[in-house]
Amino acid sequence: MWKRAKKDLGKYPEAVLNTKDAEGRGVSVRQTQLAFDEATGTLPVSIPSALGAVAGPATLLAHFHDEKVWNMHSMSIKGALEQRAGQWVFVASSYRPARIMDFLRGTRVSAAKYLERRGLPRPKPDYAVIERLFEEASKISDP
Repeated sequence: MWKRAKKDLGKYPEAVLNTKDAEGRGVSVRQTQLAFDEATGTLPVSIPSALGAVAGPATLLAHFHDEKVWNMHSMSIKGALEQRAGQWVFVASSYRPARIMDFLRGTRVSAAKYLERRGLPRPKPDYAVIERLFEEASKISDP
């Protein structure tokens, strides 16, 4: 069942695992060892303990685009994050090759509808805060 997912994942040098911490905040960790087992639909993953990830729903996303953000390719595998023998494992539950333009259009439309239903303006990112968080995250090392 997972043969196509393994083949497609093999086209990317890395992927991002997205999950949550105990407070429900998003946790994203780049994975460079993509040893996806097509027989079981599992992938051992590495997550720094400082991020506080917990077992639960997760996705694995890989994408590529050229310098001009053209020639886009992507894939996403839905599943769950589990602890097995003291190691984190991503356990796939569904795979559908993504069409990036459909994804981008759908995301934009979904966000606009979400804000409209709640009477909220489109948020303006505070890039200074984002930069500071990236700097702080880059200083975190896992023992």
